[in-house]
Amino acid sequence: RGETLLESDNLFYQLDRSPKPTRVVETKSFVLLQDLDQGTFVFDQFGKFIRPLSIGIPNDFQIWNDMIVFYEDSSLVFHSLKNSNTRKLTIPNASNVEAIQFWGNQVYLQKDGKIHVYEIRKLPQ
Repeated sequence: RGETLLESDNLFYQLDRSPKPTRVVETKSFVLLQDLDQGTFVFDQFGKFIRPLSIGIPNDFQIWNDMIVFYEDSSLVFHSLKNSNTRKLTIPNASNVEAIQFWGNQVYLQKDGKIHVYEIRKLPQ
């Protein structure tokens, strides 16, 4: 039988209206709640509301080292949940990407019927 460990305050008091989450994702330090109409909200690991995200992100984002990562215009966009910095990493020949997945420091892109593997060594400043 599951017991409630922690509970957030009522989100109605912190937001304009209660969110209708389409996705909840955990990281090492944060919990993200995505609402397609209102955006994405950041909570700490205890359920305390921290802030709404300042950038719009697609529904198929992924998490990598407490960063939100998504594909946009032949680049990987890395948005830090810790300090809200956003950086882009251009991927060569990355147009027409059909799917993307991360594993460790590798990025797998599906395009043109092939899987392309890239390694992330260092993010741009």
